[in-house]
Amino acid sequence: MANEHVGRKQSIGLGKESASGTSVAAGRWIPKIDGQFTPTNTTADDTGAYGVIDALRDQQLVKTITTVDFSCDLRDLYAGDLFMGLFGSEYSCIRFPIPGSITGAFTVGETITESVTSAKGTLRRADVGGTSKVLFVDSPAVGTFTVTIATPGVFSLTAHGFSAGDGVSFTTTGALPTGLSPNTNYFVIAAGLTANAFEVSATSGGSAINTSGSQSGTHTAYRGYFAGGNTLTGGSSGATATGGTIEAPASVRSHVFPLLNSNTHPSYTIYGSDPVGDSKAVYCMLDTLDLDMTSGGFALAKVKYMGKKVQSASAQTPSYTAQNAFLAKYANFYDAANYNSLDAAAATTIKSMKLNFKKNLVDFQGWGATDVSNFFNRQFEVSGEIVLLYNATTFRDYVTTSNQTRSFRVKLANTDVTIGSGSNPTIQFDFPVVTFKDWKRTTNNNDIIEQTVLFKATYDITTSMTCACLLTNTSVSNY
Repeated sequence: MANEHVGRKQSIGLGKESASGTSVAAGRWIPKIDGQFTPTNTTADDTGAYGVIDALRDQQLVKTITTVDFSCDLRDLYAGDLFMGLFGSEYSCIRFPIPGSITGAFTVGETITESVTSAKGTLRRADVGGTSKVLFVDSPAVGTFTVTIATPGVFSLTAHGFSAGDGVSFTTTGALPTGLSPNTNYFVIAAGLTANAFEVSATSGGSAINTSGSQSGTHTAYRGYFAGGNTLTGGSSGATATGGTIEAPASVRSHVFPLLNSNTHPSYTIYGSDPVGDSKAVYCMLDTLDLDMTSGGFALAKVKYMGKKVQSASAQTPSYTAQNAFLAKYANFYDAANYNSLDAAAATTIKSMKLNFKKNLVDFQGWGATDVSNFFNRQFEVSGEIVLLYNATTFRDYVTTSNQTRSFRVKLANTDVTIGSGSNPTIQFDFPVVTFKDWKRTTNNNDIIEQTVLFKATYDITTSMTCACLLTNTSVSNY
């Protein structure tokens, strides 16, 4: 036989489903450390007495689900797939540092307009309470368009919503006509502007651009291309600030993962590929994510998904891309009295941290099938554990002091790798309010004494969150 194999010849891939339970191709293959598909069956047992001492008369399969467990090193691209499954929503943002002051108060969710380029986006996160002020603005696609090869080139995009003077930029899966370049800021002009069509100029109010040559692929329009260094204005708040230098939006993004306040988070089709044959399970939702960051090693992730019953899949071709690693040597831990003080907090030296995210998944099974109908995430919980030297009573006192709360930040920035002009692959978790559950210390006579602190993150009314997650990498698309 030729199908015997070691575990490292097994591959796990996942693809985000557009409709829960409808199979999609694997968009990412994750290099697992260990992991497996586990069919989990529920049976109905007939234990009625038939005048004999035999215990079981009949057994029928009544429900089947699949549990997918795997662990992996945490790396910068597929970390976003895990975080999307965990938090349920994501925005691919441009990070605007604000070196000066802010006039007024920006509102998350409002439209942000940049002077000079007239580029527009939506404010998804505003870190403005501390010493380092940053705005995170996403620039979602308006839609796909067609453009004529003509003098001038006429763009067709149904209900585009552009006004004269707005910034506009383009990407393509192929080639734009001569006269246009991708990831370049243009301006919508009044000439030819209708609800479903527009023309563009290289300057605000300038002459229409002519197109020539040929084109190919699918073209997508955006509301301008941010340049940085210009004034940012809030559309509803009227707040203003001068943005600092930014990374080119086409090269680096900061992904903001807010917790989706819904019990129907995204689902995935998960594939298993090995020499015996390929399998898949649809409607897989993330149930738990455990992160372990211990000195001297890689940051590790352990993930559990639940999905519908495992089934055979067509032959897969697993493929992997080089990604940037996160190790404990890149990690910093910050502890402050409140969320707005985290920016100014000095790093505290710790040995390890474990984070446990739990979504408390439950299945629903209707009549008529052994397969379940739906999965739902329920209450969102975060807990953790810190290990550090016992050289002060600070953390012990956190636990013993009544109603003591703190704010924590965990930041892993791979400073050995530069992306864009000067950024690093980075993961950051912020916990605005943590409470303390337990404290203990080691006692061995021959060991340096360490302490372990257990904590839980709680919902903070002021910031409207339990946890904030940021991921900086070179993926410019949404997860």
